[in-house]
Amino acid sequence: KSLQRAPNCSSWVSELSRAEITPDVKHNWLNLTDNDFDSLIPVATKVAKAAKKPAQEKAIFKLFSLGVSTNRDEWLYDFDATTLGAKARLMLATVDSHAIGSDEFADSIKWSETLKRRAKSSQREKYDTDSIVRAAYRPFVAPFIYQSEPVVSQRYLNRNSWLAEEWSMSSAMTCANS
Repeated sequence: KSLQRAPNCSSWVSELSRAEITPDVKHNWLNLTDNDFDSLIPVATKVAKAAKKPAQEKAIFKLFSLGVSTNRDEWLYDFDATTLGAKARLMLATVDSHAIGSDEFADSIKWSETLKRRAKSSQREKYDTDSIVRAAYRPFVAPFIYQSEPVVSQRYLNRNSWLAEEWSMSSAMTCANS
């Protein structure tokens, strides 16, 4: 079959309504909205976080953080504490068996640059059942985490005030994902 041109194609195209679109102040040009979001108090800002005086804290929350970055959630989070303990023991044993200074790493676990650096520098850790605690992973989701300095890549502000030294979940906090 041959492809045939639709009859009078130019006539229906010329009948379409057109409007000139001008981008808004935030350079949006699709789905332009009419709202007052810019007049509302922000949830959190870097300006409020850095504020030295309460009058400069123009946000709902002054403190915000990325939270815990494990770079290996499948190894350090689980809904079952026993399963998490087995994974943590295997991971620590693999790190412990790494030859100090070697650039060759076993394929049996996921290595981040932080964990490689710690393994090469002989930083070792024994498994500790007390390192398994509840975590605020996502809103309404609280699995267990194996929280230990050598295997968690970054704790950001979690080592400070709101989760305290022992990462206690007794303090109130709000978690949000983008």
